[in-house]
Amino acid sequence: MNLEIASRSIKVILFGSACLTISLGPGVSLAQSEVEHKTRTEVTKPTPFNASYEVYNGDSKIGEVLFSFKHVDNNNYTSEGIASTSGVIGLVPNVNASVKSSWKYINGHIQPVWYKYKTSIVMVNKKMFSVFDWSDHVATVTHNGTVRKVPLQDGDLDQSLVPLAVMQDMKRQKLRNEYRYVDRRRIKKYKFKIIGQDQVDTKLGRFDAVLVETIEKSKKRKKVKRQTRFWSVPKLDYLPVRITHKSGDDREVVMSLTKLSGELGDRLRNYKK
Repeated sequence: MNLEIASRSIKVILFGSACLTISLGPGVSLAQSEVEHKTRTEVTKPTPFNASYEVYNGDSKIGEVLFSFKHVDNNNYTSEGIASTSGVIGLVPNVNASVKSSWKYINGHIQPVWYKYKTSIVMVNKKMFSVFDWSDHVATVTHNGTVRKVPLQDGDLDQSLVPLAVMQDMKRQKLRNEYRYVDRRRIKKYKFKIIGQDQVDTKLGRFDAVLVETIEKSKKRKKVKRQTRFWSVPKLDYLPVRITHKSGDDREVVMSLTKLSGELGDRLRNYKK
């Protein structure tokens, strides 16, 4: 596995942990009464958690991923993710990546405030910092010293918040056709396809899950360039307990949930009873 593949796999695993989509029937219109809207907002209020995953390449463990978010006060939240590989000879170099995001939960929707991302691969370091100005609908993105302005639409996210936004939308049974996020130069999009129901085994036990995948094809050859699959558990607010990522002919990278704490951790204990 070369540097580019290793970096991309870690980035997908760190950012795409809970990205999925499934049709649950007709959603609730956003143009409903304030009372109904307030009720829906309370029902779908984000559930804090701390999740730990192990990352495998074939039969070899190559790293770990930690992801968590917490309620600060009022409508303010922070989320954080850390990923690292162990530098197994012949598989991957030492890779470390981290993200941190500040955001608000307003009227049932996640709205980013600022976002930090950095990676370190051997001796190469990359950083990105984004600030979201919702009064002017523009994000200021600084990537390795280069500053760009990216126009925003209502509902746009930073990349690390896409998983949480989808989990929230799943709980209230209303999903978007696509999830837009701010990249270093422009807006990018996530689209997903449901494969079906499945059971998956992890170190925390067996779960009934929804299996979803996203596929990126090369523009010239129309071949599958990248494929990512998620096993997400409805009873855990659609948190994925297993993720697989494959780039081209490279070996599949697998991420599996090993620890879960916080409010979702309490729910897991009840799930296993």
